[in-house]
Amino acid sequence: MFLSPQLQLPPRQRGFTLTEVLVSAAVLGVALVGLASLQTWSARMVGDAAAHSRAVQLAVDLTERIRANPAAAASYNATGSSAACNHLAASAANDLACWFAEVGAKLPGGEAAVSVTTARAVTITVKWTRAGAGGRETLTWNAQL
Repeated sequence: MFLSPQLQLPPRQRGFTLTEVLVSAAVLGVALVGLASLQTWSARMVGDAAAHSRAVQLAVDLTERIRANPAAAASYNATGSSAACNHLAASAANDLACWFAEVGAKLPGGEAAVSVTTARAVTITVKWTRAGAGGRETLTWNAQL
């Protein structure tokens, strides 16, 4: 049976319309922007975690230096140091000078304070500037000698 041209069905549509393509491109763009911001946030958090890990390592290092020199434990009380570090000298003042130099070199804006009590307890406070968002981070390390 043959239909007249006026009664024939339109051909099936194939492919995508321009509107569908624009909507999918917009959705893809939003997803990519979200991924980029997630990557930036992740990199900043990794930097903060690395700085925190270095601060813990520095605090443990000084605690072990104090334990290695128990007779001079009270000499380790200090807040910052401008003394020069001599890696060959063996004294509490030199240990502190070298340690404070490491804090300044290994942490951005690194500062520290050390307090040793007569009860042979040590408190080490290390501060540094956070990556990306700024602000200060503080680690307080308590140990018994």
